[in-house]
Amino acid sequence: MAEEFLHSGALIYVTGLLGMTAGVAILLNHNAWVADWRFLITLFGWLTTIGGAQRIVWPQGTEAAISWFLQRPTSLIVAGIIWLIIGAVLCFFGYRREPVTGAKR
Repeated sequence: MAEEFLHSGALIYVTGLLGMTAGVAILLNHNAWVADWRFLITLFGWLTTIGGAQRIVWPQGTEAAISWFLQRPTSLIVAGIIWLIIGAVLCFFGYRREPVTGAKR
């Protein structure tokens, strides 16, 4: 399946459009430059926007990156572990109950 994606310029272009749209949507709703975990969401939005634009403007770079990953199967495992850790961190902070400060009874 990745090989088919690698040889389809139209598919690379469409995924670039979808990625750029998703990144811009994230940035429009959450563009917080703060020094805590919420910065990860903003960073993800920017990286998604830039990655989508890169696929549209320079599809050969996407082909080269996919070829590199396919030649090194352990890199896919490492990338998967990194995304799993990022997802776990975002889930932890996203679902954590914030302590109420300044409330009087």
